[in-house]
Amino acid sequence: MVSQLNPHQLKVHEYVVKATEDKRQILLFLYGHGGTVAASGIVSLLLPSGRTAHSRFVIPIDLTDKSSCGDFRQTLPDQPKSRKSDIISFTLPNSYLWSSFTVFRLHHNMRLSDTGTSVDSTRLTSEFASWLLDIGDGKIGTPDKEDPHSTRIIHILDMFLIDSKDQGLATLIDFVYGSELLTNASPQELSARAIISPKNETAERVNTLILSKTQGQEVVYNSYDSIKSPTRDALDLDTLYP
Repeated sequence: MVSQLNPHQLKVHEYVVKATEDKRQILLFLYGHGGTVAASGIVSLLLPSGRTAHSRFVIPIDLTDKSSCGDFRQTLPDQPKSRKSDIISFTLPNSYLWSSFTVFRLHHNMRLSDTGTSVDSTRLTSEFASWLLDIGDGKIGTPDKEDPHSTRIIHILDMFLIDSKDQGLATLIDFVYGSELLTNASPQELSARAIISPKNETAERVNTLILSKTQGQEVVYNSYDSIKSPTRDALDLDTLYP
């Protein structure tokens, strides 16, 4: 796996390994835009027998009503009835520990390294990624008249839009999955694609439409909020959770 790391990733890996060999405690922050890094919970689900650090090493996390979590570039902490200055103060760079962190930056979008995509698809993904970065850096958009310092009006390019008329959802599904994949679906290829929805009712609608386009027998798996071990050995049960 180390041989597959790009130079920026390898630098982080070597830093962590060196600190481990020296038995030295470190505070490290890995910063990267979309496509360069993923949340630990997502990674643990993608890797074989993956576990988060909190689960693997039983790291204690004492949460209070003041605890918050957020990506200060994409998703700020959510604190009800808080002012803008309060929300910003909850971010990690405003912590008293921030000056002790070693910050590493990742620049290479790994989604563009997929050799299975076409040249046109890679080009479109690259343009979209660059467009998002420009928005995050404040390079795109017209300042809002009422709040010109903090708010910008963004015009979404037509090349990034999907027709939102009656067949808009079907068009989105065809764009993400493609008719060939839906006709000859495989778990590996399907797991590499997803349509994100903020509401369960919309997700249900998307799932129903996708299933209607695929062949084969439909199977429903029921889920449970918790698992009760038939034995007293809790270690085997813990491995089921990321």
